[in-house]
Amino acid sequence: RFLGLMRRPQVLDRWFLAGGPADMGVVVPPRPPTMLEAVVGRCQWDTHWREEAALMYPAHISFFAPLARKPVWVLPLHELTGVRVELQGSDPLPGLPLLCLETCGRVHYLCFRSEATRDEWASAVLNQLSDMPEVPPTGLLVSDPRESYVLKGGQWRPADRTILNARRAAFDAEAVDAAPWAFAASLLRQACEMTPEEAQGDALSRFLDETARLKLVDLDAIDLGSPEALCFFGNLYHTLLQHARLVLGPPTPQTWALFFASVSYEVGGDVFSLWELEQCVLRGVLSKPKALPRQMPPVPPPSDDHFAYSLAASDQRVNFVLNPGSASLPNVVFVLRPLDLVERMNGAAQHVLTSTMRIDLRRRTVYLPKVCELYRGDFGDDPQLVLRHCLRYLEQEQLEAVSYLLEHPKPPHVRFDTFRFNSHESLQLRDW
Repeated sequence: RFLGLMRRPQVLDRWFLAGGPADMGVVVPPRPPTMLEAVVGRCQWDTHWREEAALMYPAHISFFAPLARKPVWVLPLHELTGVRVELQGSDPLPGLPLLCLETCGRVHYLCFRSEATRDEWASAVLNQLSDMPEVPPTGLLVSDPRESYVLKGGQWRPADRTILNARRAAFDAEAVDAAPWAFAASLLRQACEMTPEEAQGDALSRFLDETARLKLVDLDAIDLGSPEALCFFGNLYHTLLQHARLVLGPPTPQTWALFFASVSYEVGGDVFSLWELEQCVLRGVLSKPKALPRQMPPVPPPSDDHFAYSLAASDQRVNFVLNPGSASLPNVVFVLRPLDLVERMNGAAQHVLTSTMRIDLRRRTVYLPKVCELYRGDFGDDPQLVLRHCLRYLEQEQLEAVSYLLEHPKPPHVRFDTFRFNSHESLQLRDW
């Protein structure tokens, strides 16, 4: 009986998108005069549409929620880069004509009650765009650029989660044909090769469209114990990091915790922040961090659902592969691929240790990067064991110096550098 009711239009279905703004309790301001008025469904996120009153003016479109006196959102027309009625994928609302309004950072989807109304709006928007000067005059509404490239919706918890791959909805994205790890590696190359100047134009839009395809990756088809899974999530972590740095700017000591806990990608019907990728997925089977600095987010509890994606192929070298962009570490991120994963992880460990380790022969002291202390359980709880573990990754000169200290009956002192929460201005890609 329930399925039968779902197949037939009900009373509320017939009311959807019917009438005008007055029927929604929205009072249209008399000044300035509107060009068009309609009740539309506006896509909030991939699976949620809200009925709103849309009022079109010469320079912008205002959207009002039912009974609202002020617009809940305003779309400046000069920010539009395209208008279309066709989707890349499947129609999410069969029978309701769609209008796609494209900006550099987002595609906004509206559904209408009839094709005639949709076409009238499409023509009116295109006409306004054709009359729009190339350089918008002063005084026009301008969106916050940082808000224009992200989605802050109510689909995921916590509420302050910021989705970066939201330019296109899943129903408007192309399926991923390549292996997931190779697709993530391609995204990482694109993100690291993009200049700050390109991060505001067509190149950024194309990159954002590519990241939206992550929503269609089949996570169930990924073997979490395979090298391919480690390559996929490792490349995904650094893609998300570089993406966030491009559109939001590098994190500061004051914003570090919020940045890593909130910046997220939607992937295969789930959502991952930088911190969840690091602690639950890439380091899920490794030791828990010891005494995290207060600038870092808290460790996710064991009940966090993201631990279901813990990678069995991870080992202590992951601590050197993951680069959060801190000035404490080299400004290099590494592309991972299954064919030579062992060599690349060894290379990452060697690069980090040779760049950060300091040896004071006179004081018989070796200084290791902070990551060796935070995740000491991955190397051996005793500092001497940590040092001996790191020997295998050192270059010849450092290896001989540390070996000389270890040959003495009295072991050398092992100290750990302070982790700096200042960010590198840029990150370089290593894909050898």
